[in-house]
Amino acid sequence: MQAALQINFNPPKGLTLLHRFITLGGGDFWIVGGFVRELMLNQTMSLDIDIATNLTTDQVLQILTSLDTKNKVANIEKSGEKFGSISCTCLDLKFDITTLRRDVKNFGRKAEVEFTADIEEDSRRRDFTFNALYMDLSGKVYDFHNGINDLRLGRVVFIGSPSQRIQEDYLRIIRYYRFNSYLSGTFDETVVSAMQTYYVGITRYVSIERIVGEMQKIFFGPYGYQTIQKMHNEGLLSLLLQYKSHFDLESLRLKMPLVNKEFSFLIWATMLSCMEPQEATSLLQKLPLKRNHRVSIGFSLKHNILNCQELTLDLKMALASAKCDNLPKLVQINPKCRLEMLKFLSSFIPLPITGHDIIKQNPSIAHKDIGAKLHTALAKWIKSDYQCSKKLLLKN
Repeated sequence: MQAALQINFNPPKGLTLLHRFITLGGGDFWIVGGFVRELMLNQTMSLDIDIATNLTTDQVLQILTSLDTKNKVANIEKSGEKFGSISCTCLDLKFDITTLRRDVKNFGRKAEVEFTADIEEDSRRRDFTFNALYMDLSGKVYDFHNGINDLRLGRVVFIGSPSQRIQEDYLRIIRYYRFNSYLSGTFDETVVSAMQTYYVGITRYVSIERIVGEMQKIFFGPYGYQTIQKMHNEGLLSLLLQYKSHFDLESLRLKMPLVNKEFSFLIWATMLSCMEPQEATSLLQKLPLKRNHRVSIGFSLKHNILNCQELTLDLKMALASAKCDNLPKLVQINPKCRLEMLKFLSSFIPLPITGHDIIKQNPSIAHKDIGAKLHTALAKWIKSDYQCSKKLLLKN
């Protein structure tokens, strides 16, 4: 077996250490998948590394739990054991160690597998040609499906029949678009047409969590907008986001460059702001988000924060009353009046009266009327540019 390419790289210490453990245990050790792909693209090396070996899971577990690896290997996870996969961490790097295998039967996203010692046979079960590049620790890369050339040309190419690969795992439809969002933003129309037949498989077999994860990667790809536009045109985006009416692509195009990449929940604030409010609110309840992020996005939808064209008094009052830690991040995405809103937020002076002041002035006031009084006072306060006296604010 001859290497297709020799590359120079400095393996991180955790990778070198795990390699020593596995090879001393009599196993082959191949780095495969995203780590190799990103290394080929001169991107930052992934901290999640896929390892392929001829050892069985029992043999891998024996090595990982031996005295030699004590205090060096942690977080051993056996949930994928029946599929030949064990995960662990080694010096802060996360590894998935999988026995070389071939898929015998597939069930949408699950498979019945048989183990093998042949990396070329193992490569045939993988999705795309550039994800079937196997590298040893010396930097020798083995390519069985022309993946290096496809990667250089920015082509996303299925291994074998696209239809067969998709029926093995329907998530591969979204992954096809995800890799295009990073490589070229161009699409093989024959493949796109073939994939449409299997869209329904996504809703049956792919969890909302996996869809969300892939969509977030698409959004931040160099060709993210072109990819989302294509998904919309092909009817895939409406299936994933569950909208039946309108999606404003032009609004999305203007907002995408304004999203802070450090906060993934902003992706969903942006995407939902391009949908009809009722459909957006419905999808928001299904997304696997933290509660404070869901509340923040719900607030932005209710008050049209990301789409408003001018800073009205009603909007100022909504911003002033918001119990939303993420408000400046959300406001930043508005293409039209983000600067006005940010200026308002930074210069706003809190209302100098409280409900206690109103009760003190009128002890018999109904509890339900206190909020209305504060609302009226806030409007006076903002319109006066924070000059209104406390006495005038308390006046009817």
